[in-house]
Amino acid sequence: MVNAKSVIIKKHLVIIIAKLKNKLYLIIPLFSILFYALIALYKDNFTLIPAADFPTYYYCSKLILTNPEKIYFFEIQPFPYTPFFAILFIPMGFLTFEQAHVFFFSVILILSLICIILFDQIVILKNITKKSHRLLFLIAISNGIIYVQMFDTLGARILTTFGLLWFLKREIKIRVLNKEVTKSKFIFSQMMILIFMFGVTLQYVFLVLLYLFYNVKFKDILSNVQVKKYFFLILSFLIQNFMLIVIYFISPEAILNFIGGSYRGNRTIAGSRITYDYILEKRPRDPTDGISITLVVINQYYSLAGIYINILLLSVIIMSIITLFIHLKKELKIENKFGLWALCSLFFYTFTHERYFVGLLPMITILFLDYPLKSDKYIINFLKANYLQILGLFCIIILYFVPPIHYLIRIFPLLVNIPIAFLYLKYIYIYISLVIILLFLKKKQKKNDCSMK
Repeated sequence: MVNAKSVIIKKHLVIIIAKLKNKLYLIIPLFSILFYALIALYKDNFTLIPAADFPTYYYCSKLILTNPEKIYFFEIQPFPYTPFFAILFIPMGFLTFEQAHVFFFSVILILSLICIILFDQIVILKNITKKSHRLLFLIAISNGIIYVQMFDTLGARILTTFGLLWFLKREIKIRVLNKEVTKSKFIFSQMMILIFMFGVTLQYVFLVLLYLFYNVKFKDILSNVQVKKYFFLILSFLIQNFMLIVIYFISPEAILNFIGGSYRGNRTIAGSRITYDYILEKRPRDPTDGISITLVVINQYYSLAGIYINILLLSVIIMSIITLFIHLKKELKIENKFGLWALCSLFFYTFTHERYFVGLLPMITILFLDYPLKSDKYIINFLKANYLQILGLFCIIILYFVPPIHYLIRIFPLLVNIPIAFLYLKYIYIYISLVIILLFLKKKQKKNDCSMK
């Protein structure tokens, strides 16, 4: 009996060791995340207080059960999330302010590590079989000062990233296994994940629409499957955010504040010309979306003072049209639709800031998974065969590492000798490069497909 038990234990140990050996390549990206978390702690002498984004999370978690309407009346830092976010972190409200910082830091650190594992699972499901190739994709999304900033400010965007990757992994897996995607249980669980993601980042409502109407023709808009989707979408929202109804009856003004808080971001552009002195003194956030960058650059040469442009409305209109065109591309898989939307948002969505990169860039990286790397034992030959994919991943890495202008000119003072417009365009250079690389990859793939016929 003892021998039988020992044999079973040994077998389990062998299986566990084999699985660990098979996943050794994950050590580098996982330790990269831990490294950036350590840097964030080290630069502040291992103290988390004060974290810019955190006080609102903490006090809302304390108020959500006692005075729920008050969560939308914070003046210093609006609470731009649905009530489910506060409900999710109710346990944090029972901790001291200092303890809660540690708790939330631990949560976003663990979720960051899980996101790397989820992305690895997506890479495997996309038939990237060679471990060294998987590692390249994982390295592209697991490094950069974006993580340092997230751990420093205790930003919540990694929750959205977790929801997005979990959702896409499930979609790809069920397709690979040829299982029924119209089953109620699967649709409901996917809607729950999407509503969770939407509750943290309302600006991703377009992604919810892309899934809701995924490959649906106009004539099928009221089909049984679609009605089921509509029902589960509403049900998921009510389950997670029933407190909105409670809050509305207590204080209708709170709902207006909730909507207003979600409108943070550049909405109008009008102002004077920006100088290096102003940048060094005020340390403003660099715009990251193409529309805002373009208007700032134009303003450097042609004054827009007195001209008020509602770029939020312009942005939403453009992204609505783009979402419609992406929807009409029936041949695209759901992960490609999300990735294409994310790429377009870099150019045209004024809600796009560097803190959103933790969610947007992995979705864009998934686009490169459709162009597998070719193996070659010689590095030079490998680089020649895969230079487009490597350049694309390099662009992704750069976006994770791009520092603000005030930091650049402190490190490289000679940069003040070039026009500010060139530095403001730093994101645009990379965005355009990504588009060109993906177009060339698609053209190359079509050429290869034609030659094989």
